[in-house]
Amino acid sequence: MAFVRLAGVTYLDPDRVDNSYVLFTGADSVTRLIDLAGTVVRQWPYAGVPPRILDPALNAGRVGDVGVQLTESGDARGGIYANGTIGQLDWAGERRWEWGTEAPDGAARQNHDWELSPTATG
Repeated sequence: MAFVRLAGVTYLDPDRVDNSYVLFTGADSVTRLIDLAGTVVRQWPYAGVPPRILDPALNAGRVGDVGVQLTESGDARGGIYANGTIGQLDWAGERRWEWGTEAPDGAARQNHDWELSPTATG
C-alpha cells in the first residue's frame, strides 16, 4: 500500500474566495504566511500559539508584524501551557516586543487568543 502525503494547496476555487493570505504554524513550529496558491511568502522560526497578524494601528504603522511564541515555559502539557513568552516580530524577524516573564509563575500561558493593547506596543 502506498502512502501519499499531500502538500500545499490541493484545491482552490478563485470564484469563492477573496484574494488573501493564510498565517499558520506547522507541526515543525515554524510560522508561515502563504498565499492562496500555497506559496510561502514569509516565515518565522517560532511557533504561534496562535500566530497573529498585528494591526498596524497598534505598532507605529508597521505592516507585516506578527505575534508568536518566543520562548517555551517547559510545561510538558505543551500548546498554550508551553508559552513562556509571547511577542511581536517585524517582517524581518526582529523582536519588537515581548511579554511573559513578568506574568504569574514567570510564563505567559495565555489561553487561546490574545490581543495587544495600544499601551503595550512599541
